[in-house]
Amino acid sequence: MPLLETKVRQTLGTSSTTNTDMHHSPPWSSTCWQFLRYCLVGGANTLMDLLMLNVLLWRFPTNNVLVLVVYNSVAYSSGAVTSFFLNKYWTFRRKQRTTRREVVRFAGTLCHHPGARNPV
Repeated sequence: MPLLETKVRQTLGTSSTTNTDMHHSPPWSSTCWQFLRYCLVGGANTLMDLLMLNVLLWRFPTNNVLVLVVYNSVAYSSGAVTSFFLNKYWTFRRKQRTTRREVVRFAGTLCHHPGARNPV
């Protein structure tokens, strides 16, 4: 149906769409800013991971593989936790407190993420 005909129908009160068909999506610019915030959070997550790993290696130097695995796990987890909270409260602007269900889902994706980096 042409756009002009749709506008005429809507002004006459015989809209061709129903309330269930309407999508409440944010404006394009809002979506772009949200994507930009998401990318910035990804960068912050990576920086937190690298910073934490380097601080651990600087403060407690080791060549022990098991200790390096622990350091790597702590660093990765700190970046992931930072990412969770920044994405929840800044990127997606959720105001509700974090629920147990969210934490369990987050932990599940953190532990089973196929792109998770392998230990040293």
